[in-house]
Amino acid sequence: MSKPLPIVGYINPLVADALRDPTSGINTTQLRAEPNGCVSEPLVFRSDALAKLAERDAEIARLRVALKKTRDALTRVTEERTTSYQARNGRWVSIQGDDGERCDIIHSDITTDCEAAVEFANAALKGPEERARN
Repeated sequence: MSKPLPIVGYINPLVADALRDPTSGINTTQLRAEPNGCVSEPLVFRSDALAKLAERDAEIARLRVALKKTRDALTRVTEERTTSYQARNGRWVSIQGDDGERCDIIHSDITTDCEAAVEFANAALKGPEERARN
């Protein structure tokens, strides 16, 4: 999902330290790239870094929405489930599974919300490559 930023050149470590110092007075547009990457630090364009950060922010926002939808659907399950219902004869009865355990009763609207939340979360968790294919 994450790819490194493209390296457009290398700069001397002393220059890199000076660039981190806002009072150095170095004009970054006049820097010359050096081919010796093993003794220099990678230089990445600020616009590339900002574009990657914007992509990450969009991804985080999409995942937050999916998480909220899923949380809301699951909260409804835990808050609105019931263990019994009123039968036609007026008595309150519950449902028991084959294994003897009590079964909870959940309204179909809640189930539909949960299914939609799962689909939304699955779509949000797909990587950009998978979303582009679909």
